[in-house]
Amino acid sequence: MDNQSLLLYLGLASIAVLLILIVYYSLQVVASRRRLRKETEEALSALSQNFKSLRDEFEKEIAYLDGKEELSLQESLTYKKLKESFDESEKYITKEIKDIEKELK
Repeated sequence: MDNQSLLLYLGLASIAVLLILIVYYSLQVVASRRRLRKETEEALSALSQNFKSLRDEFEKEIAYLDGKEELSLQESLTYKKLKESFDESEKYITKEIKDIEKELK
């Protein structure tokens, strides 16, 4: 076997190894993205369930405060602060999860 044939075989073997590595890496990336997508969906589901529970509890408290003829200044401030905090938290967390989902697509 001459040097040119040897170089040709080494070159072809190198290309084959490189292609195998590229395919392997691509499959790993795809699998990783699937796992991340699944975990993101699970996180969104858990957050949605928890926010629903919190919202239900919050609405019970609001109904109680709404049923009172007059709220004390402290109750009124607490009511407004809790409602704003809850709404902002839900909006922020939902936005962040949607951003992650966009990145995974």
